[in-house]
Amino acid sequence: MKRIIMIALALILCLSFVACNEEPAETTAGENNTTEAPAVSDEPTAEATEEGTEAPAFDGYKVTVTDKDGNPIEGVQIQMCDSKGCRMPKATGADGVVTFTFDPSDFHVLIAAAVDGYVVDTAEEYYFSNGSKELTIELEKAA
Repeated sequence: MKRIIMIALALILCLSFVACNEEPAETTAGENNTTEAPAVSDEPTAEATEEGTEAPAFDGYKVTVTDKDGNPIEGVQIQMCDSKGCRMPKATGADGVVTFTFDPSDFHVLIAAAVDGYVVDTAEEYYFSNGSKELTIELEKAA
């Protein structure tokens, strides 16, 4: 009996590790942010054309986060949002850059979380201007 219980516990532990490695479901910007939206992939897509060939994959959006001196800031959590809701945040790399490869939309950017030492208003929205797919956000150091 103890052996069966130990095997069951080991199986549950393995399943919980697998579940922890899966990406959580996205939420839309609804009341209390609890409505789940369909999963949105940030992988490039290709659409079939009338001739049966595939169109080139969309190249995506690039967000760069720097300080006032132009130095990149690593680890800032960036979210891409549109009328359907916000996608899962991604962190900027050592170069202060994060890229997203979504189909074209009217996106705006939110900073979900900054790194220690910087001031961030998580409600402030940043917009791509004039059809650009690149955006630079400058953060202030905390006092």
